[in-house]
Amino acid sequence: MRRKKWVEAYSHSLEALARAREKLKFIVGFNVNIDAVKHVTRRDVERIMRHVSLSEVVKKVFSPPMKVESLEDFLAGLLLCLKEGIGEEWIITSSAISKKLEEVLGWDETRMGGQGGNMSNVLASLGQIAITNVPSLPSNQAELFYDENVLVPILTGEGVTFRHPREAVRLSDPPLIHWISEFKKGFSVNLDGLSFEAPRDNRFIATFDDVNARLQLAPGFREGSVLEAEDAVAAVVSGYHLLREKYSGGETCWEVLEDVVSLIKEWRSVNPELSIHAEMGFTASCVVRKAILNSVFPNVSSVGVNETELQIFHSPDHAKPLSSYSAPELYLKAKSILDKYRLKRVFIHTREYSMSIVRQSYGVHPEEEFMALLFGASLAATLAATGMPPTISRAKEMMNKGFEISEDGLREHKKLASLLDTEGEADYKLFVEHGFVYGDPGVVFVPSILVREVKATVGLGDTICSGTLVGEHLLKNARKKAQGSSA
Repeated sequence: MRRKKWVEAYSHSLEALARAREKLKFIVGFNVNIDAVKHVTRRDVERIMRHVSLSEVVKKVFSPPMKVESLEDFLAGLLLCLKEGIGEEWIITSSAISKKLEEVLGWDETRMGGQGGNMSNVLASLGQIAITNVPSLPSNQAELFYDENVLVPILTGEGVTFRHPREAVRLSDPPLIHWISEFKKGFSVNLDGLSFEAPRDNRFIATFDDVNARLQLAPGFREGSVLEAEDAVAAVVSGYHLLREKYSGGETCWEVLEDVVSLIKEWRSVNPELSIHAEMGFTASCVVRKAILNSVFPNVSSVGVNETELQIFHSPDHAKPLSSYSAPELYLKAKSILDKYRLKRVFIHTREYSMSIVRQSYGVHPEEEFMALLFGASLAATLAATGMPPTISRAKEMMNKGFEISEDGLREHKKLASLLDTEGEADYKLFVEHGFVYGDPGVVFVPSILVREVKATVGLGDTICSGTLVGEHLLKNARKKAQGSSA
């Protein structure tokens, strides 16, 4: 497909889904927090340097600890992400380090954080209802839910009621702060004779959060979500990357997972047709990765990953993940996971493109998935370009100004087409022309909209994930209604 055709396809998907006025219900769990965002400058890095052993930091950049037990670990994680242009999330192991970061680094702004929080806001802004787990709900967390379509279950003497988070504040709950260090392409740091320069915009996340680390369910969420499962079209579950191998009370990640997986099974017992999507995050621990693979993957319909997450879940024993944008390589690894865990869909989102591998049993046709991916990608590009909550009107405004398609994404599309043609899974010309191919599984590919001045890096995966899910279910429902009326 030529660039002009891709531009037309993006515009067509946005217009088509903007006309869909159906209000659907989604269950969203499990992690919600407050992101403390720092737009990192050289002065910020120099300030941290005054508190660390520089030689120790250099060692840790090349042998990453994958967790934050000191300021040296934090700076090593930031420099590793900067050097590779990747985004990772490491767990802070003590409140003392979190407090030290607040003193030394601080933040520029706070935003909604956590995949559950971000996806709830996107779903609600698209006119959908989100029944959301908010494990800690102080007033400053509640204010970050900006649409009335987000509802939290509340237990009362008469049963379960549903209210907007602002009307359900729990004053004794603590704010859960996650540290987001964003850097721009070209940002460079010299350290102990070495130079680090960012090849692309990205971020490093450091988290101290014992509540979300336990995938804690808010009071009433289990009861309320089970009550709403029959009417919901999908559930989106996330936060697993925050799990710890062991907890202070002696529990392990396996026991924590057992509780939330039992809830997923309850939803399914109420509504066997419920589509359940698990969105992954960067998971540093090999032990936790294996627990997720064995407990979560067999109990969901669909899994979403970026390129780094795909690598570490495909090869969970590898301590040092390698980030690759190669579409053929990612396709083969995603297909392996699809087959091994009997998933119905694996969704890969990178900066340059998005790709979906879809079984017929998922119930969404490849052409519908193609439209949904374009829709989700346009919303993610809107967030990246504006730094503001992505809405259809903002996406239209961005597109009306004109936009470019990622050259890297277009190249990877052709590489994947060559692989599929060689393997006998698709005709090269047809896949390049249409962006999708039918089969079991079907394959869908969409190059990203190129955003030259990035204003937000956090939440892009959450946005494309939730936007795509909305698109899928609106298009699927429209097809079923059309078939019903013509019968």
